[in-house]
Amino acid sequence: MLRGRPWLHFIDHQGAQMCLIRGSGSSRHGDVIAGLTWDAVRSLDSWLWIERVMSKANPIDGVSRGQNGDWKEIEEARLPRELLRQLRTEALREGLL
Repeated sequence: MLRGRPWLHFIDHQGAQMCLIRGSGSSRHGDVIAGLTWDAVRSLDSWLWIERVMSKANPIDGVSRGQNGDWKEIEEARLPRELLRQLRTEALREGLL
């Protein structure tokens, strides 16, 4: 759906926003997420725009806090399976899981 199209990424965390914009973060898992995001943008030949929004304007905010739905369902519906596999592998390697 995003191939060759603009990718508008709305995020409610300033640190995460800066990590994505810079392409690296203050932790290894932040670097991995930023790198995989930019890899996905490149592979889709898309144009990324990252905009900060208030938490109450972020439709996924409640799910990320364990409210209003199941995070696993959202991940499986919205994130490419290969990206999820890479994130899991890296999290296991870093001892985060």
